[in-house]
Amino acid sequence: MEIITNIDIYWSIAEEAHATMRADLAESMIPKPNGEPGHIIRWDPKHRSFKNAMITMVFAGMYLDALLYISLQKRLGRANALKVDRLPHEERLERLGVTDSALLNRVKEFREIRKDLVHEKAEQLADFGNSPLHIAEDAASSVIILMQDIRAALAAP
Repeated sequence: MEIITNIDIYWSIAEEAHATMRADLAESMIPKPNGEPGHIIRWDPKHRSFKNAMITMVFAGMYLDALLYISLQKRLGRANALKVDRLPHEERLERLGVTDSALLNRVKEFREIRKDLVHEKAEQLADFGNSPLHIAEDAASSVIILMQDIRAALAAP
């Protein structure tokens, strides 16, 4: 089946943003004084690593949606792929024969974290801490590995 898709571009954007995020984080770290173990992260008023983490998350999500749809279309045909296209990622993976519960749980976690980060709901300061707190840079690093694991599970290139 020959298809036209932007999937490789979505992945490229996610990978490039992740690499830039990692470089921004490395640049912001300085050793603790007097040889103490650890490091200090300098404040970045432009929030470069956060912005690149968000780009990573959004485009990894777009990549995942495209990968799942293409895989569903190849295995089930276009009409059936469209019927399940709006299901949560982990349910679409199950339809594709993925049974690894740990992987499916990671996909569910990604979906929920991505939703929280992309569709932020501002909180009152007094309520801060009552909702899960996500660190975008950590989530972005995890999602790159997750996408590689999903590709392997689907035997995708």
